Amino acid sequence: MELVGQYLKKHRNYKKIGISKISKELNITEFIVESIENNDFSADIGHVYWSGYIRSYAKLLKLNEKELMDQYKVQISFREKQNIAIPKPIEKIEVLNFFLNYKIISVFSIILLSTAFYIMFIDDKDYSLNYAVISDVPENLQSEIEEFEFETVLLDMKEERKAQYIDESKNIKLTTNNKISGGLNASVPSKNKDEDFKNKILIKSLDSTWIQMRNNEDEIVLNKLLKKNEEYSYFLGDNYSITTGNAGNLIIFIDGEVKGKLGKKGEVIESIIITPDLF
Repeated sequence: MELVGQYLKKHRNYKKIGISKISKELNITEFIVESIENNDFSADIGHVYWSGYIRSYAKLLKLNEKELMDQYKVQISFREKQNIAIPKPIEKIEVLNFFLNYKIISVFSIILLSTAFYIMFIDDKDYSLNYAVISDVPENLQSEIEEFEFETVLLDMKEERKAQYIDESKNIKLTTNNKISGGLNASVPSKNKDEDFKNKILIKSLDSTWIQMRNNEDEIVLNKLLKKNEEYSYFLGDNYSITTGNAGNLIIFIDGEVKGKLGKKGEVIESIIITPDLF
């Protein structure tokens, strides 16, 4: 049975295409290309991204994508079965050691119980510690905490843009005053600030999150780890499809208006197109 990587490498060599050209066409590193051809999927980037890379590689070489993806799934499942550890038979020495350890544990438990009994019922000294005990956050409060974090980020963004708008207004006013003092007619830009966001989608990352974006021709236009508070914007008409490993970390703005998060925390989303009626 020919593996996925061997099959892709054979056809690449047959078409006399170098690894560097494959890397440039797919917008991925040469290390990823070599890992695919060596059937080494040990890098911790997730099966979603490996699947996307293999599909793009096959499409670039004009191969049957479906057959390769089916072969990849079989190959991955076979590797996971091989990694299952088979327990060794218990030898006599191990059985003897088990009973010895059992006796040691029993003696230690008796000593521990006797000490606890002495402290609680015989010794009248106060050994209690006045530490504050903080309980874990209940599950029913997780959504409220997440909503609070979401609102905090939005407030920070509004304050940042408000400060930026004030600075730009001051610059316009200063420019106007200089022109008037110089005997020239002052002109104030009539462009509305909201036009910067018109027909645009802005994605802001609450925390470090992998994201991949493809255009209508299935070409990769973005494939990177968005850092905390990093933003990326594009036009609505681009219709980019998005794949991400944690949709709960991505806040979506359309026309400068916040629409909400792309999904829940830890949710994996593959090939979704953002439209105004998605939220």
